[in-house]
Order: sequence, then structure tokens, then C-alpha cells
Amino acid sequence: MRSLLVVAALALSAPALAQPPATPPAPRPPAVADPTVAPAAAIQALVAQAKAQRTSNQPLVSLLLAQGPGYTNRVDYRASVGPANLHEVENEIFYVLEGSATLMTGGTLIEPTAPRNGNRNGARVDGGGAKDVKVGDVMFIAAGTPHWFSAVNGLVVLSIHTQPGKP
Repeated sequence: MRSLLVVAALALSAPALAQPPATPPAPRPPAVADPTVAPAAAIQALVAQAKAQRTSNQPLVSLLLAQGPGYTNRVDYRASVGPANLHEVENEIFYVLEGSATLMTGGTLIEPTAPRNGNRNGARVDGGGAKDVKVGDVMFIAAGTPHWFSAVNGLVVLSIHTQPGKP
């Protein structure tokens, strides 16, 4: 009798086990539908969302604000020091919305990862120049330039990635 129950249970569960794997969630759409204007309220909502989504061991939460041909705009919340970056084909512009940091640019990307979508991460930047940045400051990082926030204090930036030569 016990064998019959096991066989029956397996037979009834077989269709559930044979289901295709669940599809991953679709990428989130940009926070603003019109990529030509990002209202302050949309930016502040993303800042609040990024802070709420952060886990204790997560140095960066980056949320899509808007994108168009040749550019992507994100709101980045950096609660602690994270990896260094190098974008092989993208320029990056940061506008500081909240907090402060020390930005290292130039020099050498230490322990670089293999390129992924034209981007590399690393442990840090050595030999670059250090700049202290605060609310209202704008930083321009040319494609191919290693950069790293070596110290952060509740840093929130608007991060704008552009590809040279694209409209």
C-alpha cells in the first residue's frame, strides 16, 4: 500500500516537475518615459528607492533613470567603497546630488576583471589623482580612464554614460 501511495504521489507531481523554468523578470523600464526631461520628483523617488533597496553588504545601488540613443542616465547610491571602474567606450559624467566622496582618476586599474559590455572593474586605482567632491560638483571621466571612489560619505550621484560619436 505504501508503494502505491508513493507511485501515486510521484505521478501527480510529475506535471509540476516537468514545467519549464520560470522566466527571469523583465528588465525594469526607465523611471521616466520621456528621456528628454527628468523631473526632480522622479530623481528623488529613485534616490529613496535606491536607499531602500540597499542591503548591508552592497556598496552600490544603481537605478535606471532614462536612456536614449548613445546615452544612459542612472541614479547611483554609494553607501560604501566599492570596486574601481574603467569604461572602454563610454564617457561618464557624475553630478553629486547628496553626500561627498574622494574620487581617484587616472593611474592604473588594479586587478582588472575581463571586459564585460565594454566595462572592467578592479580592486582600486593606483597612481591616479585624488579629488574631493561634494553636492553640486560635476566630474567628467573620459572613456578608458580608470576611476574609483576611494572614500564615500552617503554619496548619491546622477551618472550619465555617453558613447563618443553617437547622436
